[in-house]
Amino acid sequence: MIYVTDKTKKIILSSAIILLLTFTMYPSMITAVLPSAVILFLAIILITFKPKISVTSYVTPETINFKEYAEVYIKIKSSKQIYVEIYDEFPKTVEIIEGKPCYKGVVSEGEHIEFKYLVTPLTPGIHAWNILRIHARDSLNLFETILSYDIPRKLSVKIPKTYAKPSYGALRYRTLGFKEHYEPLFDKVKAYSPGVSLKQVIPRSILIPGGLRVKSFISETYGKTLKPREIRIIPVFSKDLVLKFQRTYSLLLHIIYSLYMEGLIRGYLINIVTPSGLRSVTSFNDINKNLEELRKYSEEEIASVLRKRIEGVMVIDYTLFTRFYNLIRQSESHVLIIMPIPDYYELLAEIPGICTLLNEISKENMRKIYTAKTKGRIYIISHSTDLNNFVRECL
Repeated sequence: MIYVTDKTKKIILSSAIILLLTFTMYPSMITAVLPSAVILFLAIILITFKPKISVTSYVTPETINFKEYAEVYIKIKSSKQIYVEIYDEFPKTVEIIEGKPCYKGVVSEGEHIEFKYLVTPLTPGIHAWNILRIHARDSLNLFETILSYDIPRKLSVKIPKTYAKPSYGALRYRTLGFKEHYEPLFDKVKAYSPGVSLKQVIPRSILIPGGLRVKSFISETYGKTLKPREIRIIPVFSKDLVLKFQRTYSLLLHIIYSLYMEGLIRGYLINIVTPSGLRSVTSFNDINKNLEELRKYSEEEIASVLRKRIEGVMVIDYTLFTRFYNLIRQSESHVLIIMPIPDYYELLAEIPGICTLLNEISKENMRKIYTAKTKGRIYIISHSTDLNNFVRECL
């Protein structure tokens, strides 16, 4: 379907006013020539405005591991010179790392434009792209047509084999702990006294007048058994977050998956805290199963977990952080606050008025968090890379 632009509406309105005024003052057919010529010109432009647009788009590579990147490529070619605005509706379960999923500019006759953007998946699984929408206008900006292209594009995200199941070493460490070896730190040589281990006698001292000599050490500890370290993840989110804010919920899932992977690397025991108790996590499936269970609990049941003041890593969405602030401030847990992110934020940010509004809301939310006082440390998570600071400082 072809629409008239604001510019065309103004031209038609101006022509009608001129025709009315001139015909009132000079009632003659000659006065209608100019407005009629303008309308005829617009009609010719409308009839001839039928651009043929070809679109090529794909995701490469089509299969990656979780926390890896993929590139989305888009190419547009037109039979006539047109002005285009391109909006690519990417999945709500991926995050844009570099570039933009939109383009605004002129496509010359017979030529093409191309652009690309880099994404990272927030969760494992299949991520399917939606339609690619093109707003095309003629070179004079008089008429506009909106075209939608349903191009099959999917990204398959696998769990790395390293993290699919804990390694034997990690499992053994979780059950037995581990021994940290220390070499004795040499201090000085001293005379032998009864009770000292013969292993520490210096053999050459047998031939030296004055008696045997032994090595003295600051520490004689050859090993120390450590208890298994643990990460207790405390997910706190509302049902509305799951149903209405898929992008934000996907980021929350990404943070929990990433904490699990970091824990495996460091040999931590991973537990998820639920109203019914601690749940051990040994795979991504365990995480999904426990989060599905958490979705069934009411906010009062979630609040009961916070009242227990369990120490761990709390992953909470911003809405519940403000609601349960009085309980959270008494906890010594580190708090990772998932900031509210509108679905298709990158596309909405291209609209000047909406972009300003979103920035103002973001600043207000940030101000409330920065003035919050808790026993544990607070980390603001609005992007997948924001977790790096927490990992570096606390794990």
